[in-house]
Amino acid sequence: MEGSNLIFTFSGIRGISGKDLNFEIARNIAISFGNLFDSENREVIVGRDTRPSGRSIEKGIVEGLVATGFKVVNVGICPTPIIIHTKNLLNIPTGIIITGSHNSPEWNGLKLLSSISYLHNSDLEEISLSLKSDNFRNYNADNKAIKSNVRFINPIPDYIKALYNHINIKKIKKENNLRVVLDTGAGAGKCATHQILAGLGCEVKVINNDLLVNDTFPREIEPISKNLKDIIME
Repeated sequence: MEGSNLIFTFSGIRGISGKDLNFEIARNIAISFGNLFDSENREVIVGRDTRPSGRSIEKGIVEGLVATGFKVVNVGICPTPIIIHTKNLLNIPTGIIITGSHNSPEWNGLKLLSSISYLHNSDLEEISLSLKSDNFRNYNADNKAIKSNVRFINPIPDYIKALYNHINIKKIKKENNLRVVLDTGAGAGKCATHQILAGLGCEVKVINNDLLVNDTFPREIEPISKNLKDIIME
């Protein structure tokens, strides 16, 4: 299913950053998304991965959501599983995750969450059709409205605590002598994976953890053997 130059699939929407998916298009998608829901609980969780293009896309998403009456819980850069866990933990009915997943850096995308799972194809089709409308100019949210309707949280400590509650952390730490090389690829997993492993008693060496000075990734994103030479050498 396609609309404009965006690609719509069962897992969400994706496009080339700055061309198919930018601030304005993200804002319009968020407005269309917001209009799908008429629940009294107008709360939504928003998070993103480390792609530099996510900064402007996030701003568009937040502005569009606030313009349709949502209160936004912004978790910032955060792995997708932790965003979904936090959504469920806080009983937040909807969510938008800004992530290009394993696609190359010029791509970015949106995972749109309902109270149950990802949006159904019929809802995505409705959003796709709505993007051809010119009614978006009727929705506005100034800086004051955005500031008063967005709150920022760090969900990672609560996620790690919940994770450890399912295992015998004391026994693992006592018996664990693992040495781990962690190649985060400068992805969102860097925000939690090292903490989780270290908390289990692992000796962790982290490589490729940060974007380079020109905002490029330290290696190709797709985790296949030719892109994992650094960790193989370790």
